[in-house]
Amino acid sequence: MLSIFRKKGEGPNPPESTSEDDVETALSSLRKKKQELTATIENTAVAIESAMAFMIGSQLAPVEVAYRSILTSISDGVIVYDGDGKVDLSNPSVEPVLGWSPTELQGQNISALMESDVLAVNFNRFFSLGPPFELQMKTKHGIKVIVECSVTI
Repeated sequence: MLSIFRKKGEGPNPPESTSEDDVETALSSLRKKKQELTATIENTAVAIESAMAFMIGSQLAPVEVAYRSILTSISDGVIVYDGDGKVDLSNPSVEPVLGWSPTELQGQNISALMESDVLAVNFNRFFSLGPPFELQMKTKHGIKVIVECSVTI
């Protein structure tokens, strides 16, 4: 929530009375501007990520560039984490499921994505190979979702 306060006597004075139509017109205009700004921000974020990927990619071995390209283009969500459970990278397909962007996930511990009791029951599965299994995870907003997981090394 955002609260905006205007100091008394500063800036233009509000009109003496405002009709519901005036208020609705103003709200409609603000909603449209919000959509435009959101689209601009999203487009800018994509451009920045692409530029960063290009800059990083130009410094990486060709195999790693190919690996990152495949990772970002597949439709399944992928989270790569190290032996301590810290997320090294993820792909954009994780965001629609869990609400976390790859940038937000990077550096977080995988345990932040699930309740402690779920983590305790499934802990060994995260560090060993095995068949796919269903797992209850938390979205960025704390909503519980069931996802199919598989661990590969």
